[in-house]
Amino acid sequence: MPRREKVLFWLSLFGAMLFSAVARSQAPELVESTEPAKEAVSTGLALGLSVFELLSPVLTVLIGWIAVKLNSFLSTKIKNETLAGVVARFSDSVFVAVKKVNQTLRDEIVAAKKPGSAGGSKITPEEASKLRAAVWEELKSEYGGMVGLSKVLGILKLEEASLAKWVDNRIEAAVHDTGLAKKAAGNPT
Repeated sequence: MPRREKVLFWLSLFGAMLFSAVARSQAPELVESTEPAKEAVSTGLALGLSVFELLSPVLTVLIGWIAVKLNSFLSTKIKNETLAGVVARFSDSVFVAVKKVNQTLRDEIVAAKKPGSAGGSKITPEEASKLRAAVWEELKSEYGGMVGLSKVLGILKLEEASLAKWVDNRIEAAVHDTGLAKKAAGNPT
């Protein structure tokens, strides 16, 4: 049990014991009565108070336990939403970097090829590797170099090789999406 949960547990238990002591000190005033009708009400009230006194530590501990579980749930949810936000922003950064490299470097490579040459406007594996390296450099410049990317690694809890594979997959997806957008616009290059 984490320290915070232990503190909450002991505080709730202490509160229950304190509440029981206060209820016990107030009970004699409630049951003192000379009239039979008032005595019946007082007895019922005293019985209800006794039941409440017996159950109050359990209820207090239960409320404390619920508070601890709610705290744990909310902190996990916040961490997950933070992680999802980082992933979404990083994916968007990859897509923007691919578009930027596609508009500059790729278009230059395709324009430099001779019309009617073998392969047409297709990019060779060496050129694709050069484009991928340019996307990586663009990401590094956006995130402040490898220091910024290592912070992303820390947040995502990934190793550098895993991040490289993940980014390469995002690059391929962004290249595919960019190609589909160009085809939809009527520009097949």
